[in-house]
Amino acid sequence: MHPHLRSEGLPGFTRPHDVVRAAVPALRPPRRISVSESAEKWRVLKNPGGGYSGHWLNTFAPYLTEPMDAFQRRDVGEVVVLGPAQFGKTEILLNLVVHEAAEGGADLLVFQPTQALALDFAERRVEKAFDASDRLAALLGTARSDDKRMSKLFRNGARVSIGWPVSAQLSSRPVPKVLIDELDSMDDDIDGEGDPVELARARTTTFGRHAKVGVFSTPKRQDGSGIVARYRNGDRRLWHWPCPSCGEYFTPGFDENRRPTLAHLHVRPKATEEEARAEVHMICPISGCIIEERHKIGMNARGVWLPEGATIAADGTLGGEPLRSRVASYWFSGLAARQRSWGDLAAQYISALRALEERQDEEPLRTHWNTRIGAPYRSVLGAAAPLEPEELKKRGEALELRVVPGWAGFVTTAVDVQGNRYDCQSVAWGPDGRSQVVDAWQIFQSEAGDRMLEPARFAEDWDLLTTQVLSRSWRGVEGAEFRSHRVSVDTGDGNVTGNAYAWWHRLPREDQKRVMLLKGDGRRDVPLLSPRKIEMDRRGRRMKRGIIVTHVNVEALKDQVDLKLRMTRPGPGWIHLSANLPARFWEEATAEFRGKKGWEKQRARNESFDLLVYNLAIWHALGGPRLDWARPAEWHKPRAGLLLLDLATSTAPAIVAPPVTARPPVQARPATPGPKTGRWWKPATRPMGRFGRQF
Repeated sequence: MHPHLRSEGLPGFTRPHDVVRAAVPALRPPRRISVSESAEKWRVLKNPGGGYSGHWLNTFAPYLTEPMDAFQRRDVGEVVVLGPAQFGKTEILLNLVVHEAAEGGADLLVFQPTQALALDFAERRVEKAFDASDRLAALLGTARSDDKRMSKLFRNGARVSIGWPVSAQLSSRPVPKVLIDELDSMDDDIDGEGDPVELARARTTTFGRHAKVGVFSTPKRQDGSGIVARYRNGDRRLWHWPCPSCGEYFTPGFDENRRPTLAHLHVRPKATEEEARAEVHMICPISGCIIEERHKIGMNARGVWLPEGATIAADGTLGGEPLRSRVASYWFSGLAARQRSWGDLAAQYISALRALEERQDEEPLRTHWNTRIGAPYRSVLGAAAPLEPEELKKRGEALELRVVPGWAGFVTTAVDVQGNRYDCQSVAWGPDGRSQVVDAWQIFQSEAGDRMLEPARFAEDWDLLTTQVLSRSWRGVEGAEFRSHRVSVDTGDGNVTGNAYAWWHRLPREDQKRVMLLKGDGRRDVPLLSPRKIEMDRRGRRMKRGIIVTHVNVEALKDQVDLKLRMTRPGPGWIHLSANLPARFWEEATAEFRGKKGWEKQRARNESFDLLVYNLAIWHALGGPRLDWARPAEWHKPRAGLLLLDLATSTAPAIVAPPVTARPPVQARPATPGPKTGRWWKPATRPMGRFGRQF
């Protein structure tokens, strides 16, 4: 035997009973225990920052029990759950993971909308759930590779993987159970291969009746697609609870036709947010009984999920002919959620209505319906007929163009870059979002006047924005002179982007601060304004100084502009339009309408509408909704003109020259600079190339 082996010895063999002990969990058949029962047996909640901590209790949110247990029904192949944010969808996902890890033993795949959300779900939710319980942590495999960030292998053989919707993950190895979270935030077509739910279903086909697909989401689409379409494809269950007074069952948040509604909540007309928070209550739609929020826990404890066609009497007797489907679909309203108080919902709803009335901003209302109530928001513009030029022209007022009204505090200008021109529009702004289009013009010819503009081809054409836009001024009714406080320029597509950046770099520093480079974003679920720093040009070269380009949510801004144009009487957000505006303005301002898939053109030319949108983007960037006109800052005081970045009258203040003291005569400097002294320096000499010549 080798001496080293004699001195150190061989490692001991694994004992047979240790091998058997490690293999037993994988050999044990799945226990016949429901998901809700295993949650109470295994889940432990730890919320050190506040909230409930302790063992999972199904009685805390009884409306989650049936959707969880539906995954074990043999007559169900797909489970659909939609509702508001933070009502318990994620807890269902976690309880399903725990069930497979502790009792089931089947592989499970969970998809999140993006890679970042998948990482967040793996780290903050799954790992936190297993760290909260030593018993759960002991279920993980013992090998180092068993506990990865995006994949967990448990001792019973179950593997839980977390991913995001890319074709490579949706169409790879078979798996019996697939869960898709936030479907409405995913694309309908994944890498050209099809719908994410159908791709997930294809991975489960080899498992027969044991295959399950779970789809969860907050409804975000108003066209009836996404999660709402999946719900309608199922048995369409709604949560019913009994009135504490009359005992009759009804569906909170849904009318008799099973459509989402807020009619059950009663708030006194014209109540403030705090008054609504204190006074709100629910009215039973069957008998008109008044229901206080303290009754919510008891009503949820007696609540039941009923499919379409089923009925329930006051004594709990079921009747009717329920809809049959292999898709168990559940729609839950935020009015019944334990975590959301009716007072908060009422106050937030009033705040959203005020934003719509005062700022023509329906985003808070959309957020309220989608994330707090759990229903798709239908835009107030959705059912409105397209606005016609003749209808808008009736709003024309006898106002002089190129004159800033006395109530205005500042002027903004928007520039739309076209293939052969610049379309420009200037808007004066005052308190409460009040505005007036004071100027609209076009720039067609080059500086020399010898050709039409070509902004994508000639960089020098952009200098016209300096001389004819940044330097343009308007007089106020009281003699003040206004210049554009901020100018937005659409950088457009790649044809003009490079010239736009180069022009901005040529501007003096003070004028650069006045220019706001924009790029439209047609997606609905993006921030209203999203400034981004660009440090590389189109050729991948680093620029000397980065440029801020603001991406704007044009869908939301167009909604706001359209609401402003549809106003029937002056008020907050009213746009004053002069009857002397060019004829093209009325055609272009009504060239788009909201269709089923967003804003669509009904006429080719829409520049005036876009310019209203870009001016509104500037107003938001300047903090328009938050400007305090009762105590205005210097730059937005009414009847003040604008000089560069600061509002001031056009009359320059008197400048008192300092006293001049006599200085000794300065000797003339030599014609040829000598060695470096102060600002005078002699260029260093260095060899150039292989010849060693100096320059």
